[in-house]
Amino acid sequence: MDKGNSVRKIIFLVRDLKKYFPVKRGLLSRTTGYVKAVDGVSLDIEEGRTTGLVGESGCGKSTLARSIVKLIPSQSSKMYFLGRNLSSLRGRSLSRIRKDLQIIFQDPYNSLDPRFTVYDIVKEGMESFSLCPGRKERVKKVRDILELTGISADSLYLYPHEFSGGQRQRINLARSLVLNPRMLILDEPVSSLDVSVQAQVLNLILDLQKKFKLTYLFISHDLNVIKAVSDTVCVMYRGKIVEESESEDFFSFPLHPYSRLLLAASKREKMPEIGKNSFSDGKGCIFKNFCPEKKDICEAEMPPLFWPSYSRSVSCWLYK
Repeated sequence: MDKGNSVRKIIFLVRDLKKYFPVKRGLLSRTTGYVKAVDGVSLDIEEGRTTGLVGESGCGKSTLARSIVKLIPSQSSKMYFLGRNLSSLRGRSLSRIRKDLQIIFQDPYNSLDPRFTVYDIVKEGMESFSLCPGRKERVKKVRDILELTGISADSLYLYPHEFSGGQRQRINLARSLVLNPRMLILDEPVSSLDVSVQAQVLNLILDLQKKFKLTYLFISHDLNVIKAVSDTVCVMYRGKIVEESESEDFFSFPLHPYSRLLLAASKREKMPEIGKNSFSDGKGCIFKNFCPEKKDICEAEMPPLFWPSYSRSVSCWLYK
C-alpha cells in the first residue's frame, strides 16, 4: 500500500490480487457463483521486516500465500518481487525466482517426503539450483544449516517419521534456508505444534531472520503469535485487508471494529467466528452484519482504504 516517501525498501509489492473459486451445481456442474477467497488485496512488504497477516480460518490467508508464490493462479494482480514482475514469469524464469522466495507450510508432517532422508530433503533444492556441486560441499552445507536450525548433524540420514513435529518444522526451515533466500512466507508455521514447542520455534524463526537478514510474511490466526513476531500487522476478513498498521500502534488501539473484536478475543484465548459462512447480499461493507458501529452508508457501499495517519490504513466508514 502506498505510504508516501518511506525510507524503507519494498521487497515485495502486490496490487489488486484476486482469487475466485467457482461454485458449481446441478448435473451439468454449471457455475452458479464464485467464492471470493482473495478479493483485491494489495500489500507492500518491507525488506528485513516481518509483515504479520492475521484473520480467522477461512478468510483467505493461505490462498493469498499460495497465490503470491504462484503455486495457484490468480485472476488478476500485479506482483513485483525484487523489482521483477512475477505476473509475467513462467517456467524456468519463475523457478529461478523461487530460490529467493520460499514458503513454509503449516503441517510439518505432510510437507516432508517420507521416502527421503533429511539429507535428501535439504540437498534437493541445492541440486535444483546448481549450488554446491561437489558432494563433500553439499554434505557440509546440509550439516551446517541443520545445526543452525537445531537439528543434530548425526540425524543426516534419518527419515521424517523419526522426528517430532517441532523437529520437522526445523527441517523445513533448513530446506528453505540452505538456498539463502531473501524472503520467507510462513503459513501458520507453529499452529500444529504443542504449546511448549511453539515458543522455541518462534524464537528460532526470529534468530534466523537476524542471522540471514530475511524478510518475512508471517501468517497466523493467533494474534498473540503475530504480536510476538511482527513489525507490521495486516488484518484480513473475507478475502480483504481491512486494516494495516505498525504492530505497536495496532496492539495499542486497533482501528477496525473487526480488529477490536479479534484483539478482545485473543485476550480470552478464543478466536471468534464472525459470520464466516453467513449469507451476504454482496452490497455494502463485508462486515456490516456484525459491526456494532454500523452507519447507513455501510449498507450501500464497501468502504475504500482511509489513512487516519501516515502509517495506518483502514477500510471503514468511521474514518472518512
